[in-house]
Amino acid sequence: MSHKSKRKFMDNLERCYKIVQQSSSKGIRAIEVAERLGVHRTTAHTYLNTLEFMGKVYSEHGLWYAKESKDESIGEKEIELTIELPPLDEDEVETEAELRTILAIYPHLKSLKAYLEAKKELRTIKIRGRNIEEIKEQLPKIIMETLEKTKKESKSFWKRKIKLL
Repeated sequence: MSHKSKRKFMDNLERCYKIVQQSSSKGIRAIEVAERLGVHRTTAHTYLNTLEFMGKVYSEHGLWYAKESKDESIGEKEIELTIELPPLDEDEVETEAELRTILAIYPHLKSLKAYLEAKKELRTIKIRGRNIEEIKEQLPKIIMETLEKTKKESKSFWKRKIKLL
C-alpha cells in the first residue's frame, strides 16, 4: 500500500470513528456509516472491523458503538526522533576530550561547560512527524543543515578563542 493510500485509509478510518462516536448513544448501522462516508457498505464494514480490532468500537445486535476512551483520535500519533551526530573530525574529537578533561579538573568553569553543552545541542537533531515516511523525507535535509551549522559554529568558536589568546 502506498503512502498516499495509507493516508487516505487512515483519514477515512478517522471519519468513520467520528461518525460512530456521534451516534454512540443510540448506535449506528453499518449501512448508515457507509451512506455518511459515501462508500460501499463492504468498505464501511472494513473500517468498522478495523476499528473494532483496534479496540475503538464494538457491535451489538447490528448496531455499532464507540468505546469510552481518553484518546479521541485513531490516527497516527506525532513522534519525535532525536539523533546526536558525532563530532565532525578527529581534531574536534580530541579537542572536546581535552576540554572535558579540563572541565573535570575545574568544574567551576561554567562558560566551558556551557560551550560543551551548546556544541552537543548544535549536533543534536530533533525531528517531529506523524509517521516514519514524513521523518524519512525530512532527515537527509536536516542532517546536512545540522552539519553545515556545526562546521560554521566550530570555525567561529576557534576564531573567537584565538582572538582571546
